[in-house]
Amino acid sequence: DKRVEVTAVIAQLVRLQQVTSNLYNLETTGTSWPDCSVKADFVCEALDIGSVEWPVLVWTHHRPGARALYDRLTKLSKSKKADAMQGRRVELVYGGVKDSDKIIEDYKAGKVDVLILGIQVGKYGHTLTNTRTVIAYDKTWDSDAWFQMLHRVRRHGLKHRPVFMTLRCRGTVDDYVELNLAG
Repeated sequence: DKRVEVTAVIAQLVRLQQVTSNLYNLETTGTSWPDCSVKADFVCEALDIGSVEWPVLVWTHHRPGARALYDRLTKLSKSKKADAMQGRRVELVYGGVKDSDKIIEDYKAGKVDVLILGIQVGKYGHTLTNTRTVIAYDKTWDSDAWFQMLHRVRRHGLKHRPVFMTLRCRGTVDDYVELNLAG
């Protein structure tokens, strides 16, 4: 049956996305995997050397990897060796996160420096025009979600130009996601 074959291919592509993003995403398989991610390494370094404008919105798709990134950035913000990240408030909003509405309001009010936001939760109904830097850490195959991600921070009358950073590991499934989103 062709539907079974297509479903199997889609499942394989999603699994490849998880691996490309962070091996820790494979925690959902019931075995232990390390927090190993060149994307997370890049985000931590870019934020700590101050190559971003604050506040920063990081879009994620996979829950375990989002949690691992949150843990890394929180640890960095508390480190005496950190530079630009020292003392920064980092928050994570994903489905099922307690007080997610308050966290988003705190971000909009300037009380949160880095908001890691799950695509499924954040793509609709939020106006995040205070954002100065957007990092697309993970993307989904869903072009509507991509469109919504882009337009949560851009509105008519905006007085600044948010910087968009798209993380992609060349030569991986990320290339196919990019081609799909480009149409």
